[in-house]
Amino acid sequence: MADTNIHKFIDVTKDSSPMMKETVERLKKVIGKARNYGPTPEELEQLRKQEEEESQRQEEQRRVERERKEAEEAAERKKRQEEWVRVQGMFVCHGLVSNCIFIR
Repeated sequence: MADTNIHKFIDVTKDSSPMMKETVERLKKVIGKARNYGPTPEELEQLRKQEEEESQRQEEQRRVERERKEAEEAAERKKRQEEWVRVQGMFVCHGLVSNCIFIR
């Protein structure tokens, strides 16, 4: 089994380069190329929760907007119906427009 104690391979106290560049380069050689194994199960769960919360938030916004529009349309329909009833109540027609009489 390989010894993974990096401090046995590299003496960082002897590195005088700016930002310990020599030590970093040695570490890269010992450790090898950087690897990305993707998100952890915990990170995946967190991402899933965030996406679910965003989806719920958007659905709630759509529901609120839909309800607002429906209420607005219902109010407009009621207003038009009341106007129509009011206008219809003013006139009684007997066949032809010339036979219409105004009723208050």
